Amino acid sequence: MKRLLALLGFTLLLTTTVFAETATIIDFANLTADQDGLNTATIIDYSSVAGTNYGDEDKDKMKESLYVASWDVVLNKSAQSVTNDRLSFTMPVNVKETAKRFAGDQVMGVRVHFPDSFDANAMVIPPFDIPAYMPSDEEKAQGIRSGNKFNNYGVLKNVGAIKSISINVSGRNYPHKLILVFTDTTGGDKFVPVGDLKFTGWRTLTWNNPNYITEVKYRELNTAPVYPVTSNTLIFKGLLIKKSANFNGGDFVSYFKDINVTFDKAIRDDVESDIDDESVWGILANREEARRNSELRNLGNEQILQYLEQKKMDQGGAAVDKRESIPLTESNTTTDGTAAAATAPAAQ
Repeated sequence: MKRLLALLGFTLLLTTTVFAETATIIDFANLTADQDGLNTATIIDYSSVAGTNYGDEDKDKMKESLYVASWDVVLNKSAQSVTNDRLSFTMPVNVKETAKRFAGDQVMGVRVHFPDSFDANAMVIPPFDIPAYMPSDEEKAQGIRSGNKFNNYGVLKNVGAIKSISINVSGRNYPHKLILVFTDTTGGDKFVPVGDLKFTGWRTLTWNNPNYITEVKYRELNTAPVYPVTSNTLIFKGLLIKKSANFNGGDFVSYFKDINVTFDKAIRDDVESDIDDESVWGILANREEARRNSELRNLGNEQILQYLEQKKMDQGGAAVDKRESIPLTESNTTTDGTAAAATAPAAQ
C-alpha cells in the first residue's frame, strides 16, 4: 500500500511539474574561421544594399561573420583612450589538449585595459547585431522563409519562461562583475548578472530566475490565439564586464566557452494541427520577411560605413591590427624592458 501511495505521489508530481529544456544560445567553439577569415555558418553578405556606386571587387569584400576575432570590446565613454581602446580586443584561443574541460576546443579570449581610478565597464559585442530571422543558404534554396540561420548562433526561438542562464568561463582571479546582455522580440535589453570573476580555471556561472514557478498549479494560466502568433525570441547581445573604482585597473584577461539557457517553450511544437494555417495564409512568413529585410538594411548600412572607413585607413596607411601591433606600455613590458607577447596563452 505504501509503495502504491508513493508511486501515485510521484505520478502526480510528474503531471504538475514543468520540465524545462536546456539549449545553447551561443558556443564560441563553433565560431572558427573556415573561409577567408570568416565563419561560414554566420556570414552575412550586405552587398545587396550597397547600391550601384560599388564595383564587383568591392562588393565581394562586403561580408562579415561572427568569427571570434571579429568581435569588438567597447569601453564606456569616460574609460576610452587611444591606449585603452587599442589594448582591448578579442581573439580565438585553443584550450590545451591536456585540459580537464573543453580540451582542444576554441574559446573566446578577451583582453580589456581598464583605467585605474574610477568605475569602468567594457562591452564585448558581435561585429553586427545578430539577426533573428535571416534564412540560411540552404533555406533560401529550398524556398523556406522561416529564417533560422542564426539559431544557436546567438538566437533561441520559442522561449517562454526562463528558469536559468549559465556561462562557462575560465577566470584569472579578477574581482570584476560579469553580466550577460540579451534582447528579445520587443527590442528591450535584458541584463543578467552571473557573478564576479574572482576565481581561476573553468567555472560555470549561473543566474537562476527567482520568479520561475516549477509547479503548474501555482502559475497564472491564460488562453491566447494559436495563429498567427510569433514565438518569443531571445537574442544574445554581448558580455558586460564591470570594474569597480575600488579595484586596480590595467589589463584584464578571461576566456569564454558557451552560454546555455534553460527555459519553457512559449508555444507547444509537439502537437500537429489538422490544417496547416501558415501554408494557407502565409501571415508569419510575410511578417518575418519584412523583419529580415529591415534587419538586412540596418546591418548593411552600418557595415558599409565601416567598410568605407577601413578602406580609407588602408589607403592612408593608418590601418593597424591591434592584435599584432600592441603599443609598448608599462602594463605589457617585462622587467628587462622587452615587450611581452601580445598573443594570449592557451586557456587552462
